[in-house]
Amino acid sequence: MTPKADQENWNGVAKKTVNNSVWSFLGFALGKLVAFAATVVLANLLVPEQFGLVGFCLVAMQFIDIIGRFGFDTALVSRGDSAEEDGSTVLFMGLAAAILGYAIAWFSAPTIAAFFNAPEIEFMLRVLAIVVIIDALTLVPNALLSLRLRFRQRLKAIVAKSIAKGTTSIAFALQGFGVWSLIYGQIAGSIVAVIAFWLLCDWRPKLRFNKDVSRQVLRYGGSMIGVELIGAVRSSIDLTLVGRFIGPAGLGLYTLAYKLPELVIRSLSEAVGKVSHPVLVDFRNDPQKISGFYLTYIRYIALLTLPLGVGMAAVSEAFVLTFYGPNWEMAVFPMQAISIALAITSVSFAPGVLYKALNRPDILRNIAIVKLPFLIGVTWYAIRWGIDGVALAKLLLATVFVWFDCYTVSRFTKIPISSVWTALFPALLASAGMGILVSWMTQSMTNNGIWEIAAAVAVGVPLYVLLVRVVSPTAYSELKTFLISQRKERKSDVR
Repeated sequence: MTPKADQENWNGVAKKTVNNSVWSFLGFALGKLVAFAATVVLANLLVPEQFGLVGFCLVAMQFIDIIGRFGFDTALVSRGDSAEEDGSTVLFMGLAAAILGYAIAWFSAPTIAAFFNAPEIEFMLRVLAIVVIIDALTLVPNALLSLRLRFRQRLKAIVAKSIAKGTTSIAFALQGFGVWSLIYGQIAGSIVAVIAFWLLCDWRPKLRFNKDVSRQVLRYGGSMIGVELIGAVRSSIDLTLVGRFIGPAGLGLYTLAYKLPELVIRSLSEAVGKVSHPVLVDFRNDPQKISGFYLTYIRYIALLTLPLGVGMAAVSEAFVLTFYGPNWEMAVFPMQAISIALAITSVSFAPGVLYKALNRPDILRNIAIVKLPFLIGVTWYAIRWGIDGVALAKLLLATVFVWFDCYTVSRFTKIPISSVWTALFPALLASAGMGILVSWMTQSMTNNGIWEIAAAVAVGVPLYVLLVRVVSPTAYSELKTFLISQRKERKSDVR
């Protein structure tokens, strides 16, 4: 292939990836946005303790859900062209794993309730765990839509789920169902998601079960479940310790501090990772393309997520007091620290996607095992300073771990660490400069509510773009050119 043809091929891949990342992000973001809008309403109908009680259940559900999926969704995507043929086998395996997950939830509910000193959650967890079996029915159609890069269709299912979840929760809360309104909303959302995914995906199962496929999927899933269980410990250790030692009110405050950063930053990171996985599967036999895609990935994800994290930290106080109300004021500092922590962590999504695409989830698992003792130890030590201390520990760990991840993937892929930092530098410097000015501005506008947020956005966005242009004219030019071409293509599609 000639250099010109190779460049055109690469540009086509990049456009396909970004275009589908937009739809993937819209799926995550719109779904989270609907759920977030419901949370704003529910925050004014319920109290932190009620959010915390459901939070206890959701912490446990992270682990139960992993058992119920057993990594089968990721395994199916990684099978590439044979995924549709293998789907029936994976569906039956997924249902069996989900039933096992529900059984574990049922019998472990008393122990979990005792751990959190909250006997009332025993029955709540047994009811909520039914979503594991319901969600298992979406495993194959969801994976196939992702593999086909049909993220526009996934968007419809995700939004439908969020609308059902939010409206059901609000309806029951208005009727005085309290904490149970959140449980019923989760179940309603899962039921609607099953209907939507099966309507949107044209694949249908057959009465066949391939033993060879099952062994291969189990082997892959066995590696992935280790990674995901460790990941669940990593993502829930702060919630677990806050719930255990501070109580449901503290957990409710800490959980709500997560909502906005999760809506914007985590959604974007997961969306790009979801699209990049099947793209990297096609590249796994070409180290040069793998390296090029990886550096492009981290450069642009950092350009997007770092300013978002810094900006949200700057407006957290105005946001919490305006939308949640004074009962949630103690969530301000945790939201600030978590916003920046999730922005930094977004860079760590790239190595994980890379290892999975190369069929090396064992590397991802081993790295997670190395990180785990530090995560638990630092968070355990920080709990003495309450939810503020735990959030600050999360920020510190995110900074250390992203450096470790970049260094490790550089050793594995032979990508120079200097190239990684060169890719990250424009976003780091521009975000820092923007954050300093916007923070100073918001501090001088204390208690101006939504006007403070609007002013921060109006000043912060153009300032950040200007700083990127000054710090890295090349990155600015590439991004501008690409966005213009995308806009023209979208206009052409509309016509």
